[in-house]
Amino acid sequence: MYAPFATTEGALLATLTHGALALSKSGGVTTRVLHHRMIRVPVFDFFNISNAIAFSEWVESPFDEIKQIASKYTTHGRLISIRCDIMGPSVFVEFEYYTADASGQNMTTTCTWHSILWIKAQVGERFGIKHMMIESSSSSDKRASVYNFIKGRGVRVIAEAHIPEKVAKTILGSSSENMVRAFQRFQMSATQLGTLGVNINAANTIAGIFTATGQDIACTAESSVSY
Repeated sequence: MYAPFATTEGALLATLTHGALALSKSGGVTTRVLHHRMIRVPVFDFFNISNAIAFSEWVESPFDEIKQIASKYTTHGRLISIRCDIMGPSVFVEFEYYTADASGQNMTTTCTWHSILWIKAQVGERFGIKHMMIESSSSSDKRASVYNFIKGRGVRVIAEAHIPEKVAKTILGSSSENMVRAFQRFQMSATQLGTLGVNINAANTIAGIFTATGQDIACTAESSVSY
């Protein structure tokens, strides 16, 4: 299996090739997709917190109707859940979608926009919606955030490999003891600096594959936050 990769950095390709060879010599990698979620978080502003609270208590109840509205604007996506966060007189409504093989940023934007238009038409006067905006930035689209590190955005994957000592020394040029020691030091410094995630460098690899496959390179910011 070949991984398409776009870069002018020859040393990076050599490093990746060494890593791929070491994994192949070690029996490969076990992977599992844990979940696939794409979110849009519109925000509704109210004149007071009483209306904001009342709206947040209501908006999750017509989920089936909202799901039906969203489904009219996609043949691939599916609205999974709606969840609210209240910040003063503003309500941030998290729309969570499953988007099949698509990354789904544009898809979820379209579905969410028509959904919130329907919501405003239903209860805009009842709760006194002052303003609404399609994206509040709470989805951390193209941004690294603690929330996305914990919850995941897009496809969340876990992977495992067991590299024998012989392979580590002959192909990677290091012992397992030195590799573990280095990772522990990375953890210490990353924790002290408040780094999101602890990894050697996933960003280069993700950026190279995204470029070669025509994906949104800006999503490297959130996709490279790993452990």
